[in-house]
Amino acid sequence: MDTFGISIEKDNYISWQGNGNHGYQPLTIMINGNSLLDLIKKVEAPLVKKENEERALPKQDLLKAGDYMELSAKDGLWPSKTLLGKPWNSVFKLENDDPRKHKSLILSCSSGDEGSWPLLVDIIVKENKIIWQEFCQFHRE
Repeated sequence: MDTFGISIEKDNYISWQGNGNHGYQPLTIMINGNSLLDLIKKVEAPLVKKENEERALPKQDLLKAGDYMELSAKDGLWPSKTLLGKPWNSVFKLENDDPRKHKSLILSCSSGDEGSWPLLVDIIVKENKIIWQEFCQFHRE
């Protein structure tokens, strides 16, 4: 069985400019002692390489593997139910039978806009375990 953990580093704070200052303290999700973000980078690397080759984009527009931001502590810790299967409130109109409609957001876009490049997962809560399955990048098949 896999192990799950959460790490919050008090000196780590993500911020960006916009209409006022925005920011938050990120929540690092750990799976078997490895950060989820690092695991996703490894999985996405060959897919992103192929996608970049197919698109033939200029260097500044190339996609990056694992180009996400971690959840805020507010969005990932109790009383939030995000990590317990609360469906993501998509900014996109989805049909009722679209499987993405019932998935939870676990990583958002590095731009700070969670709707532009979200990583989603189906979370099933059982009596003695929680199952994460069917990960998907919202804009990829």
